Amino acid sequence: MKLKILAILFFLGSFNLAQAQDNSKSYNLLVFEGSDWCANCIRFNTNVTSDSVFNHFLSEKNINLEFIDFPQRKTLEKSVRDYNASVAEKYNFKGVFPTIILIDRRTDEYTFLNYSNENPKEFIALIASKM
Repeated sequence: MKLKILAILFFLGSFNLAQAQDNSKSYNLLVFEGSDWCANCIRFNTNVTSDSVFNHFLSEKNINLEFIDFPQRKTLEKSVRDYNASVAEKYNFKGVFPTIILIDRRTDEYTFLNYSNENPKEFIALIASKM
């Protein structure tokens, strides 16, 4: 019985270590967008972020996709507006839509990615080249 408990504890410890190591290689992908008015943002969402190959890549590489939205027609809750403003300030957002930033969670280093009507595979290659 003690051996089984020891084996379980060892497994759980190993699993948590593996999980922690996996998280140490994760990224955030921030997309500053105007979801209800920006044509390039809508195109990026339609052609790239809604694609199953792209979403599989994000999942496989443990990349968190987050939209920082600045809509014109809909009203966001104050807490969301405040959060979006704080993220925009932190990453020195210049008001160009869409602005896409890949952030290394380990180091908090980031790089800007330019969307120029790439298809999902091309945009995946762009992300991979910056990781």
